Formats: sequence, structure tokens, C-alpha cells
Amino acid sequence: LAFRGPLFFGQSMRVSDALRDNSRGARVIVLDMTGVPLVDATAISMLEDLAADCRKRGQSIVIAGLQSQPRTALQRSGLLTDAGVHVAPNHDEGLKKARWLVTGQSTGA
Repeated sequence: LAFRGPLFFGQSMRVSDALRDNSRGARVIVLDMTGVPLVDATAISMLEDLAADCRKRGQSIVIAGLQSQPRTALQRSGLLTDAGVHVAPNHDEGLKKARWLVTGQSTGA
């Protein structure tokens, strides 16, 4: 799932609902945050809640393409140290990491 623009209070609830609806049955959720320059406390809380829900369902999250402010905010929140949350530098690497999490195999060269 790709996000574009700042992730603030208004979008957080819609995003949260969409993520929960679209992630049922998935083993890994890839969040492409390449287009997100800024997150607020509500967005961080939403992502923390999503991580907790995923942990309960045995799912992992890959957050890809974090820009500076979101990376710093998520590091400060502790989300990026959650065992079920993985970080990738970009979308393609995020998909590779997701595949590895599901199959235990890399995609090769």
C-alpha cells in the first residue's frame, strides 16, 4: 500500500480502516511511505495500533522508503524496533523483504 502526502489526523482514520480491511489474510503488509514527508502523533498512533493488530494475527509489516521526519518520528516512538516491523530503503527492497519474510528465500540478482 502506497501513501502520498503528509499523514495527519484526518487521513489516519481512513488509512487505518483501509489497512485493516485490505490486509486480512496477508502474512506481510508492505507500507510504501516514499511519498510521505511528514507524520503527526495521530499517524504514529495509528501505525502502532496497526503493528499491534498485526502482531496478534501473526503478520509482519515492512515500512519502505521512509523520509527523514517520518523515520525520526517512528524511531522516537519505538515502532521501528518492534519485532514485527521491518524497514526497507525503498518499495522494491520492501517487496524483496516481504518475499523473504514469507518464503525465507531471497529473490536473487
